[in-house]
Formats: sequence, C-alpha cells, structure tokens
Amino acid sequence: MTSALSRSTGHTEEINSRDVIYGLLKSRILRFDLLPGEKLSENGLAESLEVSRTILRDGISRLCEEGYVSVLSRSGTFVSLIDMDRVRQAVDAHITLEQEILRELGERRLGAEERRSLERFLRRIDRLRDRQARGEEREENILLYMREKDSLHRLLSEICRREAVWDFFRTLDSDLLRVRYLLYSTFDYGMRAVEMSAWEQSEAEYRMLLDNILRKDTKAAILVLQTHYQSVLWKADSLRAYYPRYFSD
Repeated sequence: MTSALSRSTGHTEEINSRDVIYGLLKSRILRFDLLPGEKLSENGLAESLEVSRTILRDGISRLCEEGYVSVLSRSGTFVSLIDMDRVRQAVDAHITLEQEILRELGERRLGAEERRSLERFLRRIDRLRDRQARGEEREENILLYMREKDSLHRLLSEICRREAVWDFFRTLDSDLLRVRYLLYSTFDYGMRAVEMSAWEQSEAEYRMLLDNILRKDTKAAILVLQTHYQSVLWKADSLRAYYPRYFSD
C-alpha cells in the first residue's frame, strides 16, 4: 500500500526527508487535520507517515520553534492553541515592516520581468478562485492561495533586497496563518448571499495593492495594506466565537 508520504511526494527516496515530514505536519496543522490543543502521538504519526521517530522529532522540533507545536513537561506534545496576542503582534509587525517595503517600491522602477511576475500572480489566483467557486478541492485551494500570497510578499521583499524580513515572519505567523485559514474556510463561497466572501475580499484587496504599486501610489498602497491586515483582526473575534476551543484564553 502506498503511504501518505509517498503519495504526496511521488518519490519513495524522499520518504526520509526531514523537509517533507516538516511540510506535511505543517500542512496538517494549517488545514486543521491536527486540531489546536490536540495531543500528538509520535508513535502514531511515525507509523502513519512511515518514517523513523528521529526524523519525525526533527519536524516537530522545527514546528515548535515556529509556534505551531508546544511541548509540555510531563504532559506531552500538543498542537498549540491560537493565541490572539500573537496574532496581533504578527499583524503589527507585518504592517510596520511591509509599509516600509511599499515606500521603497514607490521609489523604484520595476523591471519588465518583475511586472510579469506580478501579472503571473494575478493569473494564478484567478485559477484558484475559479476552482474554489466550482467546489474543487476547497481545502487544498485555500492552502495554495495562502502560499501564493506568501510568495507575492516574498517577491516584493526580494525586489527591495529585504528577503530577511520575510524569513523573520516564518517564526511569527503560525497563529495568524491559522486564523487566515479559518477565515477563508468559514466565510467561503455560498456562506453569504450578499456580502463578499473572505476569499473574494482578500483577492480584491490584493488587486488594489498591486494596482497602486504599479501606479506608484504609495499612500494608497499602504492604506490597502493596513485595511487588509486590520480586517483579519476584526473578523478574528467572530472566528473565536465559532471555534472557542481552538483559541487560548
């Protein structure tokens, strides 16, 4: 029988890859296959993924460093509850650092390839939105959309030669990313008759952001950025009411 790991990689030689195990566990946490507060069984996970406990522990250790997992003395290893204080800190950090990147972009002349990269991003999220609207692989589409957004922010950082800024967020965003996933999966297509879905609103904001970047309207771009991140906080309270056991006190 083909293991879950073999199916996900397509290469049996990657079964013992620490990066693959780390990525699989992280995706399961982000997708809420492993729920906040859930105790992790090393034996069970190692068996289901068909890897050694040593490799599994390496992945868990990395997730612990990023805040996805907590190790409690004499109790075991658990998926971390979502901490709204960490969400607020992440939002504040994103706004503070990313608006500096937007100011620098406003003073730069984007090259032809950089513009094409931004256009390719828009085409990719168009395809994902269409797949989501048709009800195809909704959970996977949400993760792919979140990764596309991450790649866009990384691209903007790289254009300004500030790659380290985005690497910094890797250790800060565990709670914010899970709130985003809940946001897109809860307020999805078909959930509301009149208002835009969370996905549609997010996509519209990113289109406005890129349009303002290309038009060199830095003030407008910063306003869109601030509104985008603040809207996550505004809706987080509703999510907490929907899923109280996912959040810490």
